[in-house]
Amino acid sequence: MNESIGSRFDDCLDIEAIRQRITVRPDPVRDLASQDALVAAQILFEALEQIYLPNDFSLSFIKEMSAKAALHSQWLFSSQVDYISRFYTPPDVEVQPVCLTGLAGVGKSQTIAALRKVLPAPIDFACDHFHGNLKLISHW
Repeated sequence: MNESIGSRFDDCLDIEAIRQRITVRPDPVRDLASQDALVAAQILFEALEQIYLPNDFSLSFIKEMSAKAALHSQWLFSSQVDYISRFYTPPDVEVQPVCLTGLAGVGKSQTIAALRKVLPAPIDFACDHFHGNLKLISHW
């Protein structure tokens, strides 16, 4: 339908690109010994809290969700006529929910936060059927 929509997900489907985008390694913490114990503990806590090293499950989950979003986008924006017609006659689409389960602290919330980093940024979409632009936002 349009080049920017067609290429929105190009950077979201390569495992290594995903890994580079979501891995967070904060700067090393220095001189903790010179700090008061409580202050040093807080500094260390904040640095450790920033770390995100994705495991294989997180990477494959993010790739799978990005691929599903890309397929949905391709289907939804296959042509301007199809896109507009779906406003007036919505298709019967069954959406399967995704449920992440696991013990506390295994990284479910961090995986979702990483997925949000990988999904395309919002873009403006212009269509002759509307006045002005619509903002396309990737939702989880």
